[in-house]
Amino acid sequence: MSIFQFENYIENIDVPIMVMQGRNDYQVQADADYGLLQELLGGREYDGLDHYFMPSSAKNFREHRDIIGLRPPGTRVDKQVLCDIVDWVHAN
Repeated sequence: MSIFQFENYIENIDVPIMVMQGRNDYQVQADADYGLLQELLGGREYDGLDHYFMPSSAKNFREHRDIIGLRPPGTRVDKQVLCDIVDWVHAN
């Protein structure tokens, strides 16, 4: 389903939806894809985090790919993201 079709289905969704985006996400790009979702549903964008909500200094997809390959074992999802998810679940 194209993201542009997504807005046609919003009115039929009757469950809460949490929209989150890592600003350094190169799989779902904030400027191309996330903007419409944020406009339709609200959302939260996390500076310096990637698609996995882990720290990333990448400036493009290739750098992002390389950073993922070099992450040490035990690298974790950003704590604030986890807290926001827990808060959202409790509220909904």
